[in-house]
Amino acid sequence: MQLKFVRAWSACLFIFLGFAAPAFAQSQGDGESSGLVPYALFSKMEQPQRGLFTVWERNGRVALELRPDQFNKDFVETAVPINGLGGYFVTSGQTDFQEARIVRFVRTSDRTVAIIWPHTRFMATPGTPLANSVRASTSDSVVTIAKVMSADPLTGDVVFDVSGLLGDVMDMTDVLNQAIADPQDPSTHYRLDSERTYFGPSKAFPKNVMIEADQTFVSFKPAVIDTVPDPRSVQIKVHYNLAELPVNPDYMPRLFDDRVGYWDNAHVDFSRDYRRDNRVHYILRWDMRPSDPTARLSPAKEPIVYYLSNTIPQQYRAPIRDALLTWNNAFRRIGISNAVVVKDQPTDSNWDPDDIRYNVVRWLSEANNGGFAEAQVLYNPYTGQIFRSAIVVDSDLMRYGKLEYLDLTQPEHAARVPRGHFTDPSYSSGAQEQYAYGILALSLMNGLDADRIPA
Repeated sequence: MQLKFVRAWSACLFIFLGFAAPAFAQSQGDGESSGLVPYALFSKMEQPQRGLFTVWERNGRVALELRPDQFNKDFVETAVPINGLGGYFVTSGQTDFQEARIVRFVRTSDRTVAIIWPHTRFMATPGTPLANSVRASTSDSVVTIAKVMSADPLTGDVVFDVSGLLGDVMDMTDVLNQAIADPQDPSTHYRLDSERTYFGPSKAFPKNVMIEADQTFVSFKPAVIDTVPDPRSVQIKVHYNLAELPVNPDYMPRLFDDRVGYWDNAHVDFSRDYRRDNRVHYILRWDMRPSDPTARLSPAKEPIVYYLSNTIPQQYRAPIRDALLTWNNAFRRIGISNAVVVKDQPTDSNWDPDDIRYNVVRWLSEANNGGFAEAQVLYNPYTGQIFRSAIVVDSDLMRYGKLEYLDLTQPEHAARVPRGHFTDPSYSSGAQEQYAYGILALSLMNGLDADRIPA
């Protein structure tokens, strides 16, 4: 009896060490032939999160479990910082640092999985020799090679470690160096400190998986910035979002028209060798359709639903709601009603803004950003179809609007405020603003014609 207890205790200890060790030590018994931890034992060590992929977390490590049909399949990946610098144009959720990319998981051996960004910019008619030529002429990018930890012999599911995402995949080093370092002084430049980098909480949802990497960037001689407690050490939390591409065979990509302002998604189509410019620009757009195409006006088949997050101050919630709903006027002109719907963030604890099924409007409180609002869209890189949009509103947008109103309505008070000699040249530009304001007021009140504008 005592011998059985010792054997059972030893087996449990070995399983624990197999998950905790950096190389995920090989197990004995059922997994001896493959050198992997037997799935029956592996799955007992931790409660997984099940969603698009299954997520395993233990001892500071994160692993993904994929079904066989999910390998060599296209998914979309984005990476964004979820915190900012408190200013300096590095903001939460900013999508400028890495565009949406196609990502594939490729089983390269029994022990390894490659996470790859395939080349998607060049294209040709599928199934043609030209398509073969394009494939042979381009190169993919390998994000990381992940070690396989376990495999389910019944389902064929494979579990692999994703510690490679703790590296500077998003190239935040370059972002920080451009934002706050001195380009003429290499000693001020930032680098990733792997010793102070770790995984944050990961989440699994039906259509996406979110993996958080909390990364620390260090500088030996940082520039003086007043929005970080110690600029020698800056933590940026990065969200890697792995999402399912929308399955919509009826969606028709729409070509970009340079007479209208759109975000566009550019490709080079080598099948268009008869064109001087063989680039193809698809606009980024929602798949907005009427529920009844035969009716003069019918509700949207799939409306865009925005949720106002609990970060938005109460006094601005109604104006933001009204601004979003104003877009319905444009859609009514093409026969679609209720295209945009606005709701408050639910109090349900299961609701999560990281779930891509929800479009969330958030409020930022940062310094010296100048005030802005930005749409952070997630789209299909092949077609340009938008299937998720987040919106951020910077608090300075309202603050500067209030200050500008005071400057226009109370110019004497604004002139008396001591602001330093560097503001003296702004009086001429201020006079120009007042002149433009006066012309606008006259034109609105009296129908001022262009040939009657005073000199």
